[in-house]
Amino acid sequence: MVTKRQINQLVTRSVRSRNPGNAEPRARRRAGTPTLIFTIMGPPVGKQRARSAVHSARHVTPKKTREYEKHVGVTARMAVLRLLPELQQAFPTYEQVYLDLEIYHENGRKPDSDNVVKAIEDGCTGILWDDDRHVLPRVQRESWPDDRPRVEVRIAPTEDHPGNGVALCEFEYAD
Repeated sequence: MVTKRQINQLVTRSVRSRNPGNAEPRARRRAGTPTLIFTIMGPPVGKQRARSAVHSARHVTPKKTREYEKHVGVTARMAVLRLLPELQQAFPTYEQVYLDLEIYHENGRKPDSDNVVKAIEDGCTGILWDDDRHVLPRVQRESWPDDRPRVEVRIAPTEDHPGNGVALCEFEYAD
């Protein structure tokens, strides 16, 4: 199992690696984005609306959403780290990619798939892409009830690039 300290280190490392827009993204764009496949274990959580305080203009994202986005980010970071070093350099990408999802819900309430997509996009921002405007989401399949709730993720470039690498990763988040 992975501890909360290790998770915070992984997420902090990925947020620091963001590049706001100098010449480096152009070099990455030429390299092409590899196809990346990984599984987010645990029940999918939809993005909840930010709450605002009564006498404040400050908005706060609900704890459940923040935790799920962090879980998604750690899982994505671990998937990138399993790639060959030369393929790791393609992330975060600055080109358009497809986000293919297969969502498996547990018994009970099923969150709206659009909100699940939003939470996954936000969790991967800064790790797999610099901004979620580059993502073209496609929900391939939704099924419930399932004894192993999870989301299977496939990130693919919009154009086929020769020599795309594929990484498989399954990670279980421990509280």
